[in-house]
Amino acid sequence: MRTQAIPSDSDALRALAKGRVRRPVVAGRFYPAPPKVLRAEVEKYLREAELEPQPGLRALVSPHAGYPYSGPVAGAAFAAAVRGGYKRVIVVAPSHQAAFDGVSLFAGETYQTPLGSLGIDLELGARLAGIFDGLLFVPAAHETEHSLEVQLPFVQIALGDVKLLPLVMGSQDEATARGLGEALAASVEALGGVEQTLLIASSDLSHYHEDSVARVLDGVVTSHVRAFDPEGLLESISAGRAAACGAGPIVCAMHYARAVGAENSRVLSYATSGDTSGDRSHVVGYLAAAFLCPVAERTEHDLDRLERRELLCLARNSLEAHYAGQAPPELNGPSKRLRQHRGAFCTLTKRGNLRGCIGYVEPIKPLWLAVRELAVAAATGDPRFAPVHASEIDELRIELSALSPLEPLGDPSEVVVGRHGLLIRARGRSGLLLPQVPVEQDWEREEFLDHTCLKAGLPKGCWRDEAEIFTFTAQVFGE
Repeated sequence: MRTQAIPSDSDALRALAKGRVRRPVVAGRFYPAPPKVLRAEVEKYLREAELEPQPGLRALVSPHAGYPYSGPVAGAAFAAAVRGGYKRVIVVAPSHQAAFDGVSLFAGETYQTPLGSLGIDLELGARLAGIFDGLLFVPAAHETEHSLEVQLPFVQIALGDVKLLPLVMGSQDEATARGLGEALAASVEALGGVEQTLLIASSDLSHYHEDSVARVLDGVVTSHVRAFDPEGLLESISAGRAAACGAGPIVCAMHYARAVGAENSRVLSYATSGDTSGDRSHVVGYLAAAFLCPVAERTEHDLDRLERRELLCLARNSLEAHYAGQAPPELNGPSKRLRQHRGAFCTLTKRGNLRGCIGYVEPIKPLWLAVRELAVAAATGDPRFAPVHASEIDELRIELSALSPLEPLGDPSEVVVGRHGLLIRARGRSGLLLPQVPVEQDWEREEFLDHTCLKAGLPKGCWRDEAEIFTFTAQVFGE
């Protein structure tokens, strides 16, 4: 099949991709072909990396050699992304098998590995084609290329069922790498979901030098990565001070990450093939690195991504069990934070409209048990709405708020809109508003205090002299 330009019309791209599947070609050579063996090996690399998921992760560098050589370093790269909530992955890989100018998108419907299929994000591909002039479909760039394929079992196990945009770079010059990275950022931002998109740059470093020489050459690459310096990296490679077969993808990743807000980089792991093979006479270098956005400093009460996901799944499963007439689901081995007694709220919306909201202000039970109960209560017990019907469940969106302990407030001027929630008590009444409410309603501080009084059935302004005021923070997250 001849080279074709990728159409910027999504219907035309779907027509071009229809029925085309990229099947695995290096299974059994670069990585195990039997699915159970492959899964066990990838899980071992992820586990042995002993690396926590990295908040604010936008892009990774991961090696692409045979798993016995580069697998431990790839495991460190993907361990940084585990439980990241990603829905879309962009893999940018260098071409080893075909010489061509530009960048090739595999114009197909799915990309397969022994672990199953990943659907190709044709909507993003079409959007990219409208911005980036050098986007092509070069069949020869994908037919036997290993550098993209070897990333995908790690994607499937570490990230789950995500959409894939598979790109192979024929040109790795600065203009192409920068242009691709910035065009990808603009395309992702236009479609939404930057936080749910991860870009993976597939690259090995120096090839077939003696180990001590390789470490010097590779150290130049890692220094540029640490410095978040794409221009310097290409300059050093051009001058022969460093080497990387995927320099273009690495530079693309840095420009992409910077364009979507990343400010920091971190080298996660480095090794040579001599570290696993024992032969240090002719080695290949491998790097795992991450590019990260700043994130708000966590407090001791903040739930991590896994804990948030577990609670959302628990809430959804609780609703489904209730309407199926089944026993409430259990949460196996809840973490310490999920076992803490915490106040919590569950909010249900349908097509953007409130459908129910119920919560506990006081920490009367473990957080996971509170969420399990509140999901059903929000659907069935909010007196403002008719109970949710079983037929509505699939249309509901669940949002959870995990509350910090209540803190007495002496000076109302210390209320910070967008950070604090309020509880006001007076005359035997109490009213509460969550931190997100004044932001949604565009209230100033005094309006927020007044409306909390009204929520309690009290007159505006009672917070000035006769009420007890408590503040709290809430970690708000949803499906």
